[in-house]
Amino acid sequence: MTLISTGRDAVLALPVVADECEETGIRDLRKWIQDTEGIPMFSEHTFCSAFLHVSKFEQQEARDRIQRYWYSRKHAIMLHMNGLDPSSSGVLNILRGPHAVYFPLPGYDKDGRKVILARWNQLDVSGKSYTFEEWFQAITLVFDTVCFLDPQARTHGITFLMDAKGVRLKHLLFFGFDNSCKQFTVMQKGYPIRIRQVHYVNNNRVIGFFLEVVKKVITTKLANRIQLHGYKYEKVFEYIDVTNMPSDYLGEGVITRSSKDIMEKFIQDQILQPDNLRFLRELYITEIPDVEPRTELLGRKDALSTEPEVDEKGIEVQFLAYSTEKISIKDEKEIGVCEFD
Repeated sequence: MTLISTGRDAVLALPVVADECEETGIRDLRKWIQDTEGIPMFSEHTFCSAFLHVSKFEQQEARDRIQRYWYSRKHAIMLHMNGLDPSSSGVLNILRGPHAVYFPLPGYDKDGRKVILARWNQLDVSGKSYTFEEWFQAITLVFDTVCFLDPQARTHGITFLMDAKGVRLKHLLFFGFDNSCKQFTVMQKGYPIRIRQVHYVNNNRVIGFFLEVVKKVITTKLANRIQLHGYKYEKVFEYIDVTNMPSDYLGEGVITRSSKDIMEKFIQDQILQPDNLRFLRELYITEIPDVEPRTELLGRKDALSTEPEVDEKGIEVQFLAYSTEKISIKDEKEIGVCEFD
């Protein structure tokens, strides 16, 4: 595969039809899905391809990931996606509005990876624009569209650009450390995403506190891929072409598309593209058997559970997945010292 350009229109010379190795892997995976009790009979080509790529074509790893994925859709945080209509005005209006937080940039980075920009200060923590479930559905729709349906993202992975400008503790508490840990667990063990780089800009002590927590539930490999750039955008542009950034994000001086235009094009060309929309609808309406996978696949079961543990005083205890450590968040004032840029 050859990188034939960079920047906004970076495209890899990918074969239209998967190579023989991938086709053999998909055929074997489909047969396993058909023969396995306790998972849906969902074996779309792109579904199988995504799990094979993230598993480096190791059949057992792909199968374990698929089992964890369906478990999370039945019993854990991903159950919010069940029954979602990806073309509904509710979910699309969140993505089109000013509080979506996550959206994919056009083109790819200088290594051919899809870039997802996150601006956490856009999060509407008041609950006026959406509930947590509605927002989670919207951002997961973005991830599903990229990870399952973008061939280049499947083969080359994802780069996250996290802009922490203006982030306060209230933004993190909207998602919750418990949900954060569960989401990281699912992403690493039961989802077809290959996170190759994570770049933080405008990072502050809130982000430092957040990363201190999440690094206890992510792999060492992923933790080593997190780069903190402070306020130095020029460091980010060593990896991500400036012409891929939205114009309203950079201000004057560089001719690019606006955030609104970028998201609308993504919605029209990717989410609402007829074949993609059919896939997403079928993914979300698939009936999931109420049979749990082998317990060794799950690690600590409470790490994937949707129910938080509560101590005697009613304070939510934030589980750290695959760890015995617990953190009690008593109130925002207790760690409010983190709230400054």
